[in-house]
Amino acid sequence: MAQASVLTGRFQQVDQNLAQVGNDVGTVNGLLTQVAQLNNQINSMQATAPGSALQLVDQREGVLEQIAGYMPVSVTQNSSGEDQVSVTDANGQGVVLVSNAAVVNTVSLSGGALYAGSPPSALGFASGSLQGALTAGGGAVQDLRSALDQIASQLVTSVNAAYNPSGTPGGDFFSASGTTAGTLSLDPGLNAASLTAGLGGAGNNTVALAVAAVGNQAFSSAGGDQIDGTVNQAYANAVSSIGQALSTANTNVTDQTDVQTIVGNERASTSGVSIDQEMTNLVTYQQAYQASSEVFQVVNEMMKTLESAMAVSG
Repeated sequence: MAQASVLTGRFQQVDQNLAQVGNDVGTVNGLLTQVAQLNNQINSMQATAPGSALQLVDQREGVLEQIAGYMPVSVTQNSSGEDQVSVTDANGQGVVLVSNAAVVNTVSLSGGALYAGSPPSALGFASGSLQGALTAGGGAVQDLRSALDQIASQLVTSVNAAYNPSGTPGGDFFSASGTTAGTLSLDPGLNAASLTAGLGGAGNNTVALAVAAVGNQAFSSAGGDQIDGTVNQAYANAVSSIGQALSTANTNVTDQTDVQTIVGNERASTSGVSIDQEMTNLVTYQQAYQASSEVFQVVNEMMKTLESAMAVSG
């Protein structure tokens, strides 16, 4: 029973790791709010004592750098030292997110796409960790989630049939309503006292043997099953299907990390320039390279987490 609990937990954890974009959107909107607040503070200090807000400007630069890791943005600055932050929509039009001391538009996630503006416009960029997560979620990762759902559904159906062949209400091993990787769970009525190894007298282990046999049972989608082959074979196929994607992601991460290092060294070597010029360098370099590297890094991290979890589960 303990091993079954671990199994259901692994399925749920992997599924959660593969569907993590929404939290990052909230983080981006929080960072945009920080930029607006810093704009207000910088404007106030510059108005009374020009040049006194350098520390706040550096702080705002760090926040903008974080945003650039999530998505590419354009930054312009007015005469009061306030930054305007914009993104580009799918039609190539700019959408202002932060203007002076206000967040005028936030980023939202709907139907597997990112939106901003009023009315909302689909955003059009191919770099940053947000886009990386969406790209991964709609490709090999989504295929893997579907494969995990099929394996989970097959486990629920087959194990319950072996454990509760008569279909007694409340007598299942797995919850009959949890037929996806994210919802797979033990039946609420299953506990140490109700767990049974067999029907009949003491020492009868027919039920336990029937459940164990599910692991070696060959399934066929042509016959109405959710998977083909045994459960272990289905696991192996699911893992191997992302092997090439993982290899490609690793290669791309290495290449983009090298580029980012070069750019970072270039920016660090620029000394004796104004804060405004340093901000321009941030926009020029960080948006062009750091954001694009996040696409491959997100895919790489998700694949590694998934490969590790699947190896433990298998």
